[in-house]
Amino acid sequence: MKVDCVRDGTLESLTGSVGAYDSVVLVAHWKAHGVSTRDVSDAGSTAEEILETIFGGKDEDEERARTFLDTLRRDLSEQRGQGAPSIDTLVRSLNNAVHNPGYGDLWGETAVGRAPNVCRAANRDLLDRVLDRKIVPGNRVELRDGMHRAEAIAGAIPLDPGGTVDLTVCQSELLAMAIKSCAPDARCVQTVQSIEVGPRLALSATVLRLQKARGGDYAALLSEVLDELRDD
Repeated sequence: MKVDCVRDGTLESLTGSVGAYDSVVLVAHWKAHGVSTRDVSDAGSTAEEILETIFGGKDEDEERARTFLDTLRRDLSEQRGQGAPSIDTLVRSLNNAVHNPGYGDLWGETAVGRAPNVCRAANRDLLDRVLDRKIVPGNRVELRDGMHRAEAIAGAIPLDPGGTVDLTVCQSELLAMAIKSCAPDARCVQTVQSIEVGPRLALSATVLRLQKARGGDYAALLSEVLDELRDD
């Protein structure tokens, strides 16, 4: 069994790896849905510019984006009347819009109850759309060649990968959903909750060592190791 490590991975190297190996462990940082002050400062924006975009920008044509924008305008109207808020104050308000999975009554009780983080990620996508590059966008996987949407990662994986892709990123649920929507037969290892990448990577290394020594299916071996850890 051959094991390789591709450092500074790109979309292109991901495509090549999935096509060449039975099991691929993708280790990467996931920039999640939360808004940070760096998202504003790194985009070179001010609080005044963001408020101007929210209140003075064009209305949205798509219904969900329009509902999100209308709710955001209502929630920020008091701040606007008091003059330009600090970046910290504005970011707290933007995070309220993102982290409330039922914000604007967009997703319904069932969706919010079953997959709150999916709803929050969708809220962040709507916020990024409304603000039109005034903040650094969220919901991205960081590779050597840039920050990529989950759909871009999914598009880089062959439709018939013929193996297992272990998504060792801190938040893998959305990434797995995007991959499965493009390639329903793809085998992905994912988690619903956020993870610490270091311990998760150590677990993947253990599975690869077992696979090299004994052979067998990566996903089945991973389940076996996890069962042993639970029993301990």
